[in-house]
Amino acid sequence: MKTVYATSYVVGTVFVLSLLSLYFKRGNQVDKTQVCGLLEEASHQCSLCSQDRNPSVRLMHATRGSTMAQTARKMMSDGDLQKTCRMDPAFVAMSCEKNQKQVLKQMLSRR
Repeated sequence: MKTVYATSYVVGTVFVLSLLSLYFKRGNQVDKTQVCGLLEEASHQCSLCSQDRNPSVRLMHATRGSTMAQTARKMMSDGDLQKTCRMDPAFVAMSCEKNQKQVLKQMLSRR
């Protein structure tokens, strides 16, 4: 009989903790330092784009930076990113996309 009581206490405790987790919404929060690192890496990839001579590598850097910036913007709002990371995510994404279009235009004009 003691096993039944112990099992019911464990099940009850897990249920209460899961309800508290849902109430405080602590289960699915984003780690802000990782998102800031993602945005910083996106900015770095965009700056690498202007340093390369090979158009294919430039396009790769621009695409990678643009994707990272868009991913960071999906994980947190732009306002939160600006406060936490002290960077403008819209500017990073826009500069990466600008580099991407520029490289594509250059590659197509060579054909």
